[in-house]
Parts: sequence; C-alpha cells; structure tokens
Amino acid sequence: MNFYGVLGNVLSMMANRVSFFFGFNGPSYVVDTACSASSVALQQALLNIRTGQCDAAIVGAAHLHHDPAATYMFHQLEMTNREGRCKVFDTSADGYVRSEAIVAIYICKKDMAKRSYATLVHAVTNNDGYKEQGITFPSVVLQERVIRRVYEDSGIDPLKVDYIEAHGTGTKVGDPEEMTAVTNVFCNGRKGPLLVGSVKSNMGHTETASGETERFLFLYFIS
Repeated sequence: MNFYGVLGNVLSMMANRVSFFFGFNGPSYVVDTACSASSVALQQALLNIRTGQCDAAIVGAAHLHHDPAATYMFHQLEMTNREGRCKVFDTSADGYVRSEAIVAIYICKKDMAKRSYATLVHAVTNNDGYKEQGITFPSVVLQERVIRRVYEDSGIDPLKVDYIEAHGTGTKVGDPEEMTAVTNVFCNGRKGPLLVGSVKSNMGHTETASGETERFLFLYFIS
C-alpha cells in the first residue's frame, strides 16, 4: 500500500497524468466503451474541437495483458481462437486473438496544421440497446444505421468510398453482421469492387485500443 496504489492505477488519473506532465489545460478524461473505446475517444476529441473546447487534441489508447484470468474467461466464452490465428472474413473464423498496443494520434484544426496526413471528416456513435440475443451480440440494423448517419451528415456518397477498414475480429457472429451492414450501405448500386480489410488479421485484436490502432495505421499508410 502506497501513494501510487491509488493515483497510479485508477482510470480517471490516466489521461490526467498526461495533461499534468505536459501542462495541458483542455478537456482530459478516460473513455471506456470496450472495443470501441478509442474510436469514441476520437469522436469526443473531434466534438471538443468543433465546439471550441480546444484547438487540438491527443487521443491515446493503451491495452496490455497483465491478468491471465481475463484471457481464461474469454476462452470459456468461446470468443478467442485457441490456435492463436485471427481468421478475419474466413468461413473457418472461430474467434479473435488478443494482442497489445499503445498508440497516440494528434488532431487539430486544419488551419493550425503544420503538416496534414489525412482529414477527419466526421464521427458518429450509437448503442444497440436491448437485444434478445444478448449484450455481446452485434446488431446489423444498428451498425447500418450509424454508418448511414455518418455519410448523410457529412454529405458524402458511400458509393465513392474505395476502401473500408473493418472491425473484422474473426468471430462467427461479428464478421457476418458487420459485413452485411457494410454491403447494405456501400455495395447496393456499386459498379466496381469495394476493398475491405482488417489489420487484426496481421496483429490480432487490441481490444480497447483497436479503433486507434486501425486509424493510426490507416493514417500512416495514406501519408
């Protein structure tokens, strides 16, 4: 038991330690929404910039495995692949592979950027609410709805999108639901192919840091 037993482990202090070290004064808080946490954090950063709460933001995500009990429980729930292979979009997909990542992205207003690797156009989040299948079962209806809202709000035609970086965890339930939503939004009326990928097929699922990991790699590739 010591001073850092509390201040070094409580979630509310994680973001504030970064603000303390660098002397940041804007909004500083931790977002925990499971696998979508870093994506929701990115959306919150965008909203804070748009509403004038800050001019720039650092969105960080970290996920490390220190507790073997959590991995054991995921195995018992048959959510993870026992072979250690993430078979994204494959008929033999039978679970994801847990992995680790520490990622940080800096975003700011366009007129403040010294260099620009990509433009963050819009971000929207939602929740499935109640489902008869259970809380862990994804909803294709709600996924399609939130995707359509992003493109309707931003005025971008989904048919002009060339590539989708999917969540793609390699699970029997998640992948089909996600790809059905993607097909409904991006493929009806499309003349050419739509490229779809998931970095999880190479590095596994970083869980709470997964959204940030995918966006970091995507921003890096297009730079």
